[in-house]
Amino acid sequence: EEETFLHTKLQVVGEVLLKELLEKNEFNISSSLKMDNTSVDNLNVKIPGMKGKMKLKGNTEDIKVDLDFNFKNVLSVSSNLNYHKNNIQLRKVSINLNPMNTLELLPEDLLALPHNIDMEKTEILVDGQMDIDLEKDLVVPSINFKTSKNISFNLNENFNTSSSINGSLKNEKLDLNILSDVLSGQIKTNIKTKVSLLDMPKKVSSMAPVAVKVMVSDISIPRKLLQERLWGKVKSENVDLEKGKAKKVIFPEIKISLNGKRIFIAKEEVSVAGDIFIDKNQVNMDKMILRYGTG
Repeated sequence: EEETFLHTKLQVVGEVLLKELLEKNEFNISSSLKMDNTSVDNLNVKIPGMKGKMKLKGNTEDIKVDLDFNFKNVLSVSSNLNYHKNNIQLRKVSINLNPMNTLELLPEDLLALPHNIDMEKTEILVDGQMDIDLEKDLVVPSINFKTSKNISFNLNENFNTSSSINGSLKNEKLDLNILSDVLSGQIKTNIKTKVSLLDMPKKVSSMAPVAVKVMVSDISIPRKLLQERLWGKVKSENVDLEKGKAKKVIFPEIKISLNGKRIFIAKEEVSVAGDIFIDKNQVNMDKMILRYGTG
């Protein structure tokens, strides 16, 4: 196999207390790092410059590390790390990620963000802690995350949405909340499932069951928008249906609890409530109640 090399310009400036190292067999190191002009063979990705500080204190059995790294305009990471007898504790974990600047590092043919999504002023903020047992291959996270500002979706001149995201990963329990402002109303979505950081599913069908709750309220859909969605302009081109078929996706077990109230479609009030069950490639609805107008 062809070898892959990392190329970079790395500067390290540090201070070591030799007295503690010689007399007590303990190390106390403070260092500053700077990395520029970084590239990886056969990887067409721009890697930003990095500045960081690191403090190490301890001995061969007990190590304490303070980390603070900043990748220019893309990512900043800080944490306190404690190592003792194959156990690692990460405390005061803080991560700030700029998704737009991250996407700009990737080649356009690999991942291009649709023009109607605006994340320019948004950062993903992560904080919490994590315990790692190297002997038992066990990772126990307790992490919270959120977007610093809303993500905007500009679908057309009559339909714009704005969403905020927050959630947590506690042990293996993932809890995700999405709040979207849509057509003068709101859509609240809560997603719960289990995720193991050491045993991530290799395909969608092997994911743990997913529970989704969706609450829609105070939305007003004007007649003009409804007409655009249902009777918009259709191109009179021949379409190869076989060629356009999507690959079959086998879904995990998903339960969607839907509740909608004070929804107005062309000034007629609509309410909906019920459950949707998805298992593999089958969809079932249970006690779905839909009321339209005065009926």
